[in-house]
Amino acid sequence: DALANGIDVIVLGEGERTITELLACFDSGGDLAGVPGIAFLRDGELVRTAPREPITDFDALPLPDFSVLRYAKLKFFPVSGVRGCAMNCEFCAVKGAPRFASAERMMAQFASIYETWGGRIFFLVDDLFGQNRDETLRLCHMLREYQDRHRVRFSIMVQIRLDRARDAELLRAMRDARINNLAIGFESPIAEELDAMNKCLRPQEMVDLARIYRRAGFRVHGMFIFGYPGPTGQPFQMAAADRIDRFNAFLSRARLDTIQVLLPIPLPGTELAHRLRAAGRIFP
Repeated sequence: DALANGIDVIVLGEGERTITELLACFDSGGDLAGVPGIAFLRDGELVRTAPREPITDFDALPLPDFSVLRYAKLKFFPVSGVRGCAMNCEFCAVKGAPRFASAERMMAQFASIYETWGGRIFFLVDDLFGQNRDETLRLCHMLREYQDRHRVRFSIMVQIRLDRARDAELLRAMRDARINNLAIGFESPIAEELDAMNKCLRPQEMVDLARIYRRAGFRVHGMFIFGYPGPTGQPFQMAAADRIDRFNAFLSRARLDTIQVLLPIPLPGTELAHRLRAAGRIFP
């Protein structure tokens, strides 16, 4: 789809190594077929080069250089340390066994942003904060010690799963590290939709876990998908007005601080896209 709509070259998978070789190839006028991990059209025919191995040594990558964002005025600085996700939600494009950067690599990003650009507000863009528990606890201790040493207070937002609320030690370490805002994918308060998504959670369980986070002092930002397509072949129908009532009742019970509500999007390559295409439910 991309190559048929004005894109010259697709980088498949992670791009840090591929992009440097690709730019060098453009500079030298070399053959694109020699660059692993890309796809392009040659005389109207698809060329897909040899696959590239996933990155595992994150310490070998350079730290992000935010000075190249010449016209941007950043308030929230992104930090990242996890690639992949093993949760396998139907609608999500983030797949594969998680690979984790070290706590030292993560701390280096915080320190670089603060010491170079003065940033104090951070957003960990990884989907699964806390999954690598030991390294997460180490990172939280590092963050606390760094802020104490430099006499600075950060404000940190992370994306985290609801089930981490059961880990009291982790929650205490997060609060000590100045992690005070949580973005959580509740997705839906409707059990049938949760089953279709493969979320492995029940609505009442989500309310209970959200309240634990709130009692621990976190602000909770809930992320939802409205009108999720029900399982193919199963008789599930609910009017929009009834869905709205269910959402409102859930939000009142869970006592979330902020929310975002999106519509379901069949992202290419996801199980949702495959299911809807097979049912003839995806249109141009």
